[in-house]
Amino acid sequence: MRNVRIPENTRVTLRLGSTNGECEAVAPTVPREESGYYWGYTVQRDGGTSEYEVRHPPWRVATATRAELRCDVGRIYGDAFVEPLKGPPDSAFLAEGSPVIVCRGVRNVA
Repeated sequence: MRNVRIPENTRVTLRLGSTNGECEAVAPTVPREESGYYWGYTVQRDGGTSEYEVRHPPWRVATATRAELRCDVGRIYGDAFVEPLKGPPDSAFLAEGSPVIVCRGVRNVA
């Protein structure tokens, strides 16, 4: 496994090895497709983390052939997002969606 520096606040989905502790980056859809579950993680104010389960039926997803973002990014999302969102998207998709259940988080040690 290579050591790669991941920028802060970057979302990464990993598949963990069963016994050797190795992992690989995978598409965010893989956990749901392989097991039907999705787990989210968030950093708490004190630096600890929280893990939570998200439940919903599988969504129909289609790749978009054309996408653009036309809005005042700074006003809607904040100035920190102006630069990263100024170019064309790298990818886009349309998801059917459904009601979602977000289960109460379980606090982990920092």
